[in-house]
Amino acid sequence: MAMTDQQKYAALNRALSQFWFVGSYTDRDRLIAAISRDLGLPAAARRRKTAAEWGKRVNWQPKKAAELSPATHEEILAHNSLDQAQWES
Repeated sequence: MAMTDQQKYAALNRALSQFWFVGSYTDRDRLIAAISRDLGLPAAARRRKTAAEWGKRVNWQPKKAAELSPATHEEILAHNSLDQAQWES
C-alpha cells in the first residue's frame, strides 16, 4: 500500500525477469511441450477445469469478455490498471 503503482510495476517486472517463462494460460501447451521431455511427462496435458466441466458443477454460465457491458468492461480495467499494464508489457 505504501508503494506507488510505478514502484509496484517495477518491482513485479524485476521479479518476473528472473522467471524462465511468463505467459498467459493460453501458452500452456507451448510451455508443456518445451519442458515435458526434461520432466519425463507427456508433451500434451489432459484438459481439466474447462468451461464445459465447470458448467456441469454450477447452475450459471460464465460470461465471456465480449458479453460484458461496456460500462462493466471499463470498470474492470479501471480497477485493475496495474495488472493490465503488466500484461501489456
